[in-house]
Amino acid sequence: MNWTVLTLFPGSFRGGVLAESILGRAVEAGLISVTAVNIRDFADPPHRVCDDAPYGGGPGMVMKPEPIVRAFRAEVEGKADRVIALSAAGVPFSDRMARDLSALGHVCLICGHYEGIDQRAIEAAGAQEVSIGNFLTSGGETAALAVIDAVSRYVPGVIGKEESHSEESFTLPAGVLEYPHYTRPADFEGRIVPEVLRGGDHGAVRQWRLREAIVRTARRRPDILDEQKILQSELADVYVQLRKEGVV
Repeated sequence: MNWTVLTLFPGSFRGGVLAESILGRAVEAGLISVTAVNIRDFADPPHRVCDDAPYGGGPGMVMKPEPIVRAFRAEVEGKADRVIALSAAGVPFSDRMARDLSALGHVCLICGHYEGIDQRAIEAAGAQEVSIGNFLTSGGETAALAVIDAVSRYVPGVIGKEESHSEESFTLPAGVLEYPHYTRPADFEGRIVPEVLRGGDHGAVRQWRLREAIVRTARRRPDILDEQKILQSELADVYVQLRKEGVV
């Protein structure tokens, strides 16, 4: 899978998380590639200015449309299957979106900065505005790296054991959060690993994990607890019992 990132700070995509661990191995193996295009290279000389004051007044500066559109047309147009502009005003990024994007061959990410991107550049590039959460970062580069990581994990071969996806948050039945994890030692500073996980009964372990996943979701993310989906999944019996106990 190929990524092209339009950014004012291409150094953000050299080394770092893209050279370490899972993503680093994926890049080395040729499973993914990330090309950072410097938007400033497409700005007017001699000063290569990429921002200007907003029409209508207000604080901060806005990224000018010309350099972005020139970079897009020179490096991306006709090549990318999808164009995304990282923006706090965008639609929420999700695990489902990550899965969908992983099926594409080439995705372009446009990184905003300052107060944002001139809307005409977004329209000219045919970009979808996407947000990684209800918070602000200093620029779209941080968000772009998060998207690249989340999507690339679903590219075949990037994760060694494909079945591991089925036991992660948002990929468990009904999209609940992942259950707690434990490893050796069994006793750490008086904190004991739950006995069921040490008993060797795989069925009991599975039931415990489903129960903990539902409880964790109810307590931490009630906004994503979808009762209808749960009752139509393998979580149904566990959920009904938790309701009887008054736990959820």
